Amino acid sequence: MKRGFQLAILTITFLTIYTACNTRSGDPGKKKSSENMYSTDAEDQQMNEAIATARRTFGNFDKAFKSSNHDDNNFSIKVRFAHPNGYEHIWATDIWVKDGRYWGIISDTPAITTKVRLGDSVAIDRADITDWMYGNDSVLHGGYTIRVILSRMSKEEKAKVEADLPQRIED
Repeated sequence: MKRGFQLAILTITFLTIYTACNTRSGDPGKKKSSENMYSTDAEDQQMNEAIATARRTFGNFDKAFKSSNHDDNNFSIKVRFAHPNGYEHIWATDIWVKDGRYWGIISDTPAITTKVRLGDSVAIDRADITDWMYGNDSVLHGGYTIRVILSRMSKEEKAKVEADLPQRIED
């Protein structure tokens, strides 16, 4: 994996999302529940729209990945994993295709789900994809859930995260 993209993944794992489908909180989507995880309610409209956009535009990821015009190490897919109270969403990196299906390596230590562990190889079901990203020409493509989280950060927090990213996030 390229060093620049490793840095991006370390920063992006800071933005891992846990969606508690059965949990209600007074301030959805704005709680930092641990050093690298943000919590949001299942009814979080902005986050649900970001996930819907990622799913609707996954063809862009697929096309870029299959084009061989980009470094394979620049591709990541966020996958949801069920647990008794909802879903935990975790980035998979080092993406490859086998038998027509995407696979990846779990790039963060799960906080809640016991279905996967850091470093596990996972087959990615299309229905469980909640975001995708790749870098090209110093610009981050995809990363819709990341954009929502960044929009909820203080100016200082946002600047710190963006400074660590090797790609620019453009609107």
